[in-house]
Amino acid sequence: MNIYYDNIVFWLQRSGGISRYWQELAMRFIADSDSEITFIEQQRPCENRFREALHMSNMLYERRLPLQIARYLNVRAKLKELSVFHSSYYRDINAPRSAKIVTVHDMTYELYVKGLKKTVHTAQKRHAVRAADGVICISENTRRDLLSFFPEIDESKITVVHNGVGEDFRPSDKPKEAIFEAFGLKDDKYAVFLGDRGRYKNFDAAVRACALSGHFLLVMGGKPVTDDEKELLKTCLKDRYKIFGYMTNGQICEVFSAADCLLYPSLYEGFGLPVLEAMRCGCPVVASDCSSLPEAAGDAGILVKNMTPEGYAEAMDSLKDRRDELIARGFAHSANFSWDRCFEETKSFYAKVLGKIA
Repeated sequence: MNIYYDNIVFWLQRSGGISRYWQELAMRFIADSDSEITFIEQQRPCENRFREALHMSNMLYERRLPLQIARYLNVRAKLKELSVFHSSYYRDINAPRSAKIVTVHDMTYELYVKGLKKTVHTAQKRHAVRAADGVICISENTRRDLLSFFPEIDESKITVVHNGVGEDFRPSDKPKEAIFEAFGLKDDKYAVFLGDRGRYKNFDAAVRACALSGHFLLVMGGKPVTDDEKELLKTCLKDRYKIFGYMTNGQICEVFSAADCLLYPSLYEGFGLPVLEAMRCGCPVVASDCSSLPEAAGDAGILVKNMTPEGYAEAMDSLKDRRDELIARGFAHSANFSWDRCFEETKSFYAKVLGKIA
């Protein structure tokens, strides 16, 4: 099977969930003896850490245009007949005898962004989904949202393929005391807030919940903490918080292994991968009972219906009676999600869509 991957997302972000998804699929198709994969690249420097880990040999280069223009234009490349074209971020191509695939990760622009940025992004996404021969959604919730916003889309060309969890996420073999010392922490009960904090991520509720439950809050990853966020932390938690910037997966695993819980109060997610990453490390999860999070957490996390600081605090307080049970359920549940499975289901979908064209 001839496959063409449009790597545009590696120039649109330095890291992030979509880049991780794209890298995990790409590296498996590179290694797959049944597939010949060619990467469509930009002629400009790239600082994406996931792209750096790929060992690409077959590449096509687009003509050099400003990125803010190129990202919205159709890919200009000549494909072999009966090939699969998959863009990492909603770009189309004129290739009549090929199967065009697009992945929809979420509908955050449609739900939370306003103005011209939303208009342009939504128009590009709508066009890509309409033009595609096959659409992959990373959760059932994303599929429902997609059909809600774009009801004209043919539902029969949509499939759901869940994200996977990397094999590098596993419990640390270090004792808690050594982990605490390595990160400058004392023996305490820690709640982890991982990733971006803006808009629907509900960071304010997480901070106030920790103030009510008595948890020490570890703020990990995401963009630099703003002055307003620092003021919120100081006002609510005094000195019972610590801010970490970028962390490797190995460091995240160590913190998960020693933490009381991952607190994930987000009000919207396309999938919610950190929920499963925490479970894989033996860290109980407290998350919102909305969007795709029940899908990601299953019966292995505490899902909070009362999505207020009081609701999250009550859920964290209940951990002491259910910790061992939740850890065991988390290991079992997260084992159902792997990048190998994501790859196999994606490859099967390619073949199915291509078969209809042939």
